[in-house]
Amino acid sequence: MDFSTAIQHCLDGNAILFVGAGFSQGAKNRKGSQLKNGKQLAQELCRQCCISEMDLNYAASWYESQKGEKCLKEVLYDEFMVQSVTANQVFIGTIPWSRIYTTNYDNVIETVYESNKLQITPVDLRDEVPRVKGDHLCVHINGYIKNVSKGNLQDTLRLTQESYDADSIIDSEWISLFRQDITIAKVIIFIGYGLNSIDLDLRRILHKHADVYEKTFFITSKKVTPQEIIMLKDYGTIKAIGLEGFTQEVESIKSSYKPFINSKKTGVSFVEYESSNQIMNTTNIYLHNLFVYGKTEKRLVKNRDYFVKRNGANQLLHYIRSKKNVVMYSDIGDGKTICLEQFCELAYQERFRVFFLKAINCDTTKEFHIIQQLSLDTPCVIAIDSFADNYEEIKKILTTNKQSNISFVFSCRTPSYEVYGPKVLRDFPDCATINITRLTENEIKELVFRLKSSGLIGKYASSKDNDLVKLFSGKKCNAHFSSILLDIFRQPEVSNRILKEYRHIQTKPKQRMLIVTAYILSIIDNTNIYNRLETIWGIEFLDSSISQDPLMMNFIDCRSNAISTVSSSFSRFILENEEPAFLLDLLTKLFLRIYNIKQLNRLKKD
Repeated sequence: MDFSTAIQHCLDGNAILFVGAGFSQGAKNRKGSQLKNGKQLAQELCRQCCISEMDLNYAASWYESQKGEKCLKEVLYDEFMVQSVTANQVFIGTIPWSRIYTTNYDNVIETVYESNKLQITPVDLRDEVPRVKGDHLCVHINGYIKNVSKGNLQDTLRLTQESYDADSIIDSEWISLFRQDITIAKVIIFIGYGLNSIDLDLRRILHKHADVYEKTFFITSKKVTPQEIIMLKDYGTIKAIGLEGFTQEVESIKSSYKPFINSKKTGVSFVEYESSNQIMNTTNIYLHNLFVYGKTEKRLVKNRDYFVKRNGANQLLHYIRSKKNVVMYSDIGDGKTICLEQFCELAYQERFRVFFLKAINCDTTKEFHIIQQLSLDTPCVIAIDSFADNYEEIKKILTTNKQSNISFVFSCRTPSYEVYGPKVLRDFPDCATINITRLTENEIKELVFRLKSSGLIGKYASSKDNDLVKLFSGKKCNAHFSSILLDIFRQPEVSNRILKEYRHIQTKPKQRMLIVTAYILSIIDNTNIYNRLETIWGIEFLDSSISQDPLMMNFIDCRSNAISTVSSSFSRFILENEEPAFLLDLLTKLFLRIYNIKQLNRLKKD
């Protein structure tokens, strides 16, 4: 991406901003002095304690042990409470950033917005994501100076060694929003970051994603050092023009470019369904990938010979036409997600605007209000898959709906329905239920035809269609989509092909561990697998050299902020064919890691 295009995305409101210590240069604190950077602050703390220079976190820990927390708070407040900012800093606040992140303690960004008479809400990692209010946020990753007076220093600033060891964006609930922002943003701008100022956690996250590199720009000092260039070039494009040069570039483009700011934009919490206009033929390879790996090809969704057309999708459409809310459920692996996708395509063709609720975060309420406004002109549907985990938060937001032109479709697995189904029926009036666990006779006929077309029928290749319909409807599979697929996978002709490919994965310990852990987690609960994997095994476990290994592509989909597993039936088949000793060892390690994480979180709360 060229820099001019990147600036246009900034002006359109499609960029996120990261600011480091270099951005704050020129601002004056309440003593009337320039703000110190981390190295300068460490030197001052060491000087006052009459000790040799050391890193900031150790210097702060030593200072606190010698002079007390109160004195350290006073030093920090004097140093980072800002009373004036520069014209270039003020100009940055006029750009409609979709979100601002900062590793600075100071209130420069907040002062900049105040100077522009614009609102921005400062938050830190202690704030609960869904409960944060405000259209514009500045997320202080290392803590915010104004919060110092509100509590324990260790809890408010990531400063001392103890607080560094305890706090991290990776360990906070903000990590999901952070990843979504990075994925959705068309451009990422870093201002004021040097050789050692990029937080280690940020480096680990950014380094993994090639698609992030293409849209990331570092605005550095004109005097950027060779060492800084070597370090930063791995994460994005370096523009050694300084803050002043950046503001000049933006002003130059702004003079001839008319920004398009979409005030009705969703995407962080609610993602709008869009149909594909491309026309493709349904070939055997697409059917094979659909049934074996659970990979759907969006360009084929409209094709009559691709999905097995589920009656549940038409039932959903019928209820939505009548402005009813619906709860759809099925047993694991019985086609709930694909049925929901079929419904979305049908609703889209009937001019409904369809949105998926992807995450509950600080943008959820704002984006829901946008959908309410859109529904005044066009009927809208909000689909909430696997809603049980966050039901109470979802209910708080959605029950504020006063528009009759919005319908809700809730979907979940049968065990979740048994617990939460009655609650949904109570909380959302005029709500219907659909159970799609079992296939109808016509659906099984269509499935048999698709399986034969894909070459996946195994020993049943010579069987008559009607005989297979009776077989799959009977006790053997009980008309369960998942049971039919498992039966097919277990046929020697099919299983040998699948397992031959998987044996290569088994020779790579980390890749094998990643896949099997993800499969276990997906069978338990198929949401937030990426975050759970990272929490259990650590961010290094998801390094691109492992997650983007070409051998992994058929077994797991690793993207910039999410992991999608294959179908539940395929996951179960692979686990059935894993070595029992390996599974036992992995399950033991999983249990111990999860137990230790819970114990650590309990200690942090105490």
